[in-house]
Amino acid sequence: MVVVVAAVGLVGCATAARKKMDEGAMWRRVDCREEGTAETSQESNLALTICKTRAEAAGEAAAASVPSGRGTADAIAAGIQMGQTRVKVGDNIMISCMAERGYLLRTNAEHEAACPTPPPPTPSAKPKRASAQ
Repeated sequence: MVVVVAAVGLVGCATAARKKMDEGAMWRRVDCREEGTAETSQESNLALTICKTRAEAAGEAAAASVPSGRGTADAIAAGIQMGQTRVKVGDNIMISCMAERGYLLRTNAEHEAACPTPPPPTPSAKPKRASAQ
């Protein structure tokens, strides 16, 4: 019974990255370039593909090192620990990999604070020509 209660309690734990994504965070460019152009979409998709693959591989490798123990209770606890390790390591690798490629996990408020919208250009007065006399 204690193992089942502990298992349920541990499954509910989430990483900081997953909590941030629940708050509406998205991968945003560090250099504040406009998102949604063909060039930035292609770069973003490539970065996501590379980083997701790297994160999954690192998570699996880290989870493989968790000892399984003996008996049913140990197997349940090891399974939970493996899952948590896989997620934590994978999330950390994903964040690091995306940062290497120029993306940060930001909420809209964080992105707007880091990349303020430039003020609209002010109309400039045209220089007057000197009249020929």
